[in-house]
Amino acid sequence: MRRGVVVGIQTYRGDEANMSDVIAVDVQTIARELELAAASVEKTISLLDAGNTIPFITRYRRDATGGLDEQQIERIQECIVRQRQLAERKQTILRSLASQNKLTPQLQAEVEAAGDLRRLEDLYLPYKPKKQ
Repeated sequence: MRRGVVVGIQTYRGDEANMSDVIAVDVQTIARELELAAASVEKTISLLDAGNTIPFITRYRRDATGGLDEQQIERIQECIVRQRQLAERKQTILRSLASQNKLTPQLQAEVEAAGDLRRLEDLYLPYKPKKQ
């Protein structure tokens, strides 16, 4: 069993992919969460990353995904989006804390270890700049 397998997912801006905005997605976490084979999840992520639609993957790439149905592929896509949003928010918070000179090694470790947006926002709340 391979551990820590990560597949890069491109962030799309308009019609073209911005190759510098690749955010890693943890395939093992998604596979465990959805109770699917890691190889199927990894291949599905690659197909989605290549711009294929869910109906196309379901109909014409069923063999590549290990026979995943539309609902399973949609759940994989939702997990990808959630992980990507979490990673982007972590980077934004870390940049904000660093610009305020309030980023400590302990706080950085806590932000990086946060597993969901709620926990992340709870950590950031005391340091969030006040709106005027």
